[in-house]
Amino acid sequence: MRLEHVLKLIALMMIILAFSGCSRDPNVVPIRIPENLLTCKDSPKKPDGDYTQKDVGVYIVDLHEAHADCKTRLKAVGDAVNRVD
Repeated sequence: MRLEHVLKLIALMMIILAFSGCSRDPNVVPIRIPENLLTCKDSPKKPDGDYTQKDVGVYIVDLHEAHADCKTRLKAVGDAVNRVD
């Protein structure tokens, strides 16, 4: 084999090795979010028709609980995603 071919072969091998090092970022770790954190409590159904102040009060409390549930779950997801090991 001629020296020119050997040098080309060595150069090709070095290029292949250089690109293979760029194929994957070792710092990227996939995060699996638990299923129970991906859904929130449903919003309550609004009072309909002839409703009382008690119905409105129950609706507001249930609406607040649904919001608090989603906010808590979203915070847990954010903590998992932003965690530094």
